Amino acid sequence: MTKLKGVRKRGNSFMMDCTIDGVRKTKTFKSMEDAISFKSKYKNAVEQKGDVASLERELAKGTWTLLEAFNATFEDYWKNKPSEKWAVLNAGYGIKFFGEKCKVIDITGERLKDYKRHLETTTSNAPVTIDKKLNCVSKMLATAVEYGKLHKKPSFKKLLSKLSKNQKRRKAFLTTEEEREFLDRILVHALEEKNGKWKMFHDFVIFLIDSGARTYGEGMYLPASDVQFAKKKNEMDSVLFWETKTGEPRSVPMTPRVKNILKKRVADAKNNRVWHWLTKDSVRHYWDTIRAEMGWADSKDHCPYICRHTACSRLVQRGVNLPIVMQFMGHSQWETTLGYLHLAPSHLNVCAEALAQGADYADENVVPITATNKNA
Repeated sequence: MTKLKGVRKRGNSFMMDCTIDGVRKTKTFKSMEDAISFKSKYKNAVEQKGDVASLERELAKGTWTLLEAFNATFEDYWKNKPSEKWAVLNAGYGIKFFGEKCKVIDITGERLKDYKRHLETTTSNAPVTIDKKLNCVSKMLATAVEYGKLHKKPSFKKLLSKLSKNQKRRKAFLTTEEEREFLDRILVHALEEKNGKWKMFHDFVIFLIDSGARTYGEGMYLPASDVQFAKKKNEMDSVLFWETKTGEPRSVPMTPRVKNILKKRVADAKNNRVWHWLTKDSVRHYWDTIRAEMGWADSKDHCPYICRHTACSRLVQRGVNLPIVMQFMGHSQWETTLGYLHLAPSHLNVCAEALAQGADYADENVVPITATNKNA
């Protein structure tokens, strides 16, 4: 059963809504006349049991380019969102490969396979990163379907890696010995300088490890005003992260060594920036220098982000409850925190201990009740 609705205006466009067998479909047109005309054709096709799919394909063919699909997706879903920057960057790879003038109807399953092979052979991206680029194309095509510019989006199910569906297990983190050697090597460079940038980098790495801050957005641009030192006994020394990836601010307590570092760094802050001498380029340069000395030059896992993995790994390894870990790290998805669960080798022991409480029958000296001795 089909229920046809009227035409409504949306911005500078006109939309026609219809529901077929309980599934709502929306078509968008540039003018009221086009919307009314399509509504009439659609109604006749449905009532006469004609080829509705053919009519939709005719409408969609040649109506939108991939660039137009991107513009609509950006306005509706990505603009002013925490992930805006990365969505635009990842979508750009797809637009460059297919071309701005490529019609959305021409992006078939085979073309998507070509795109994935292109990413695998021309970039050093991990499978999860390739999935993000594919998902951006998927979102643009889904928007085209929503606006009635594409009949059906090709399937992405077999293109995405299993790692994106089952959260990648976090394996790379710094042991306490590796951390100590890493920091000692930084201090060797600090002894040979006069401006103190290497020493600031040393303190910055400790801050990242003990706070779990994301390297750049949360860490490097930390305002001095967001560092809060306790003024009363019942208050907590904490760092406030307002600009987070998830868009949700969070507050984390300071460890003693971070407190000592931040007291000095906040006092020396410039333009309200704690790490005022550090830039993305300098952090990468310092990091790569020490990484090479540690023998990790070819390891993709040993990037600055490993400090955040180290923080989460240590919390899990040391028995902190996962919901608290999730809150401390600012994870928006439970699966992200669960990706570290394998690092807690004894996390199931508590289950056996709980089940054993009061279970006298488990004692080897207690004779269980059986059918033969029940009435003895």
